[in-house]
Amino acid sequence: MLNEGAQTLAQPKSQPVISVKVSPAVYSDVESMAADMGVTMPRLFGYVFGVLKTVMSEGRKGRKLLITSEDGTPITEIVLPNGAGFDALSAIQ
Repeated sequence: MLNEGAQTLAQPKSQPVISVKVSPAVYSDVESMAADMGVTMPRLFGYVFGVLKTVMSEGRKGRKLLITSEDGTPITEIVLPNGAGFDALSAIQ
């Protein structure tokens, strides 16, 4: 029997688990990025998927994602999946 003022521990919500096989080089990059950002790998993947979701949504609207210099000069365009294939990065130069 619980005391009136006693608190119970909440059971953690069950979260889906994704298992992904990556090369040692990719694993090292992910590990380094997570450490640099001070986050866990699952949190890093959450950020990555959030950014990709936004990028894909904007791409469907015909918008482009550009990396620019400090003065706004385009340096690199992020090319989105188009259904026919997947070009990850494309230099504008």
